[in-house]
Amino acid sequence: MSKKVLISLILLVFGWTSYAFAGAWTVPENHWYAELYSKYYHANSEYDASGNNTGFGYNGKSREMSYDFKLEYGVRDDFNILVAIPYKRAKWKDDFKTQTTHGISDIWVRAKYRYITAPPGTASMQLGLKCPTGYHENDVPSIGTGQVDGEIRFLFGATLPHVHSYSGLEIGFKGRTEERTNEIVYLAEYGYMPTDYLLLKGLIEGVEGVSGTGDIEQDYTKFDISLIFKLAGSGWSTVYRDEPSVNLELGYGRTFAGKNTSQGKEYIVTLSSQF
Repeated sequence: MSKKVLISLILLVFGWTSYAFAGAWTVPENHWYAELYSKYYHANSEYDASGNNTGFGYNGKSREMSYDFKLEYGVRDDFNILVAIPYKRAKWKDDFKTQTTHGISDIWVRAKYRYITAPPGTASMQLGLKCPTGYHENDVPSIGTGQVDGEIRFLFGATLPHVHSYSGLEIGFKGRTEERTNEIVYLAEYGYMPTDYLLLKGLIEGVEGVSGTGDIEQDYTKFDISLIFKLAGSGWSTVYRDEPSVNLELGYGRTFAGKNTSQGKEYIVTLSSQF
């Protein structure tokens, strides 16, 4: 196996991680928010350490199907506990071999505190811990990173009722153990509601590795666009967490810049409910 292909297999997991989870709004006390997030991801190329987009060695192709089950519970109106449990099936194929891995990937546990509610604005702080439950030394391709991560994130949201829309902004820092660098994470999104039953959403999300904090630095920037349908209830649970409802999201995303990460496309289906 060439060095280029080996590095590609090790770093493929970086192309699959989405850091978006909840936004600034919180679930009311003694209520739940549940989400089943499914994504098909495929890539035929990668961004190298210099940010150049090059094909995988030996005509390599990466494919992944992931299912993330997410729960958020309102301990208080302003304090939530969150957990995300992902199941992944990853496949690598090139001119000489086909390799597949599947199982539970790395689990995230988070706590979110909403410290400002001053309409139209909301601000929260979120702490997160990633457990390396998905890493096994002999798995190729890997579905976990084999390290514990800790994250702090500040989340801001604004409701814009006069233009039937909302906006969100997130900025955070992730501390990573072992050889990978620490990271600055960021996200900006905007949603528009042309009707009471349809929401159009677009977002930019990314990671910037902090030089000098590890041996492997990873950057990426991607966009997502989504159609969100209100299937039942009176609220938008996928955004505001305010009223019982059921939402269905259909999305498309693409990585368009990065370093040491795959360059791929993703297709997303999400079913969510607040109750």
